[in-house]
Amino acid sequence: IVHRQSGSYAEAAAALEVAERLHQAGQLDDEARSRILNGKVHLAWYRGDLTCAQQLAEQLVTVTKNAGFPKAQVYSALLLANLQRAMGQFAMALQWYRTTATLLDTAQLDRFKPWVDLNEGWLYALTGDYIQARRLIHHALTTPDRGQLMSFNVHLALLNMLEGQIISAADLLRSVKPFYQQSGDGLAIAVIDL
Repeated sequence: IVHRQSGSYAEAAAALEVAERLHQAGQLDDEARSRILNGKVHLAWYRGDLTCAQQLAEQLVTVTKNAGFPKAQVYSALLLANLQRAMGQFAMALQWYRTTATLLDTAQLDRFKPWVDLNEGWLYALTGDYIQARRLIHHALTTPDRGQLMSFNVHLALLNMLEGQIISAADLLRSVKPFYQQSGDGLAIAVIDL
């Protein structure tokens, strides 16, 4: 994960290849296989190869479904939806957001619903439907999780910027900055300071 997120893609690919060989040799279980695929999806996405990332995400959806891992099924469906959104495949992304919501209900994983609302909200923002985007982001803001609340407020600030509400956006960003300073999240602070 560190290699992938720090831009050391060759090292990340090498680590994933070793893990893949271990899985093929029978030394890793299906849960490990899903983690390997997840890593490959993200690596392809970070490299900008969205087509490859989408194909791998589709494999991940199948693997998690066949293995019966409810949380991993939810995560893989949300990941595929987000990839399709990034590729401009908005209708397919919307279907996968709906599938993710159904999986959440089935698995009774209510605490993840705000993330689905937030991500689906960005789909609507990208299509210019700011009213629906705002509705979903505000629904996500009902989360009792303080960390999520701070993150979701950043998203709301970005939506405010898209709608030309610069002062409101700046106020929101200033209000969440102490949380990120306290948590030591330098990247979030740098983005807020932009």
